[in-house]
Amino acid sequence: MSLRRILLILMLCTVAACAATTDRDAPVSITNSPGTDDPGAIGPGAPRVVVPKPGQLDVQSISAQSFSATIDGRHVVITVDYTSGVEPCYVLDSIAVSRTPGSIEITLLEGHGPGNGVCREIAEYKRTLVDLGDLESGTYQISDSTGGANPISVTVP
Repeated sequence: MSLRRILLILMLCTVAACAATTDRDAPVSITNSPGTDDPGAIGPGAPRVVVPKPGQLDVQSISAQSFSATIDGRHVVITVDYTSGVEPCYVLDSIAVSRTPGSIEITLLEGHGPGNGVCREIAEYKRTLVDLGDLESGTYQISDSTGGANPISVTVP
């Protein structure tokens, strides 16, 4: 058998194997997986958890979208959700925390990595955690320095 004939047979077998064998107009069923109430869960629509990467270029403040708090005794951790672009063009550099009696102001600082590459303008939902440590008993107003997120009130027992 010639090489040409073998190649032709292999090509026909490949085409036959790749051909659709189902009716293209047949209904398709989709099964959704059960959701979760865990805010840290990763899945469709869940924010990507990011940690600051100091040393970015052209750092500037960006707005948070929302705050939530986890209190364990006197220990307080703030969850900050925000929307930004994709890395390496939009990278969380650091988080500034300014404290005054009864209030804490949070500033997200974002920059970009080295180079002048092409940046895709795609929004990404992100989340970061701000560990405030142990706070004295009392009520604290947590706010975004840019005015983006609505302030929340945290009471430490």
